[in-house]
Amino acid sequence: MNLICASEGIPRVNFNADWYYGLLSAVNLGGMILAGYLSDRVDKVFLLSSIYALRAATFVILMMLPDLTIEWLFVFAVMFGVVDYSTVPVTAGLVASHLGVKVMGVAMGLLSGGHALGAAAGAFVGGYLFDGFGSYVYVWFTASALSALAAVFAIYVPRETIGLGKVA
Repeated sequence: MNLICASEGIPRVNFNADWYYGLLSAVNLGGMILAGYLSDRVDKVFLLSSIYALRAATFVILMMLPDLTIEWLFVFAVMFGVVDYSTVPVTAGLVASHLGVKVMGVAMGLLSGGHALGAAAGAFVGGYLFDGFGSYVYVWFTASALSALAAVFAIYVPRETIGLGKVA
């Protein structure tokens, strides 16, 4: 965290990283529960697309801040934390309704594996961009663009189920 702060001109601060990680995890938990609650009540396709769009917006907000401070990073972490893992229950609901529960395990496993590959690629490319440009601005821009693209792709998920592997 101090490296990010230093690269963006924020003075080095002493903070308890485990407390911040715990807060982020709690906000992630709240976001997942809220998304799960909403996925039972609203259109899942619209909800998934909205979550990705909100994720993109958090990065845009971070980039547009005129004066990045540790307090703003804290606010960003909370805003991003709400939408960070909130796609999981919505995606699980879409998998269950579109592919059925018989193949839900393998489908969610493949999705999780793809997510892990994307996270590894994102960390590598993020480090490469930072090394090349000396700033995280291009990392945030790329993350925002990919989140916006995911929002567009998500809106095209068919609303009708195709019934593969459905339990009668």
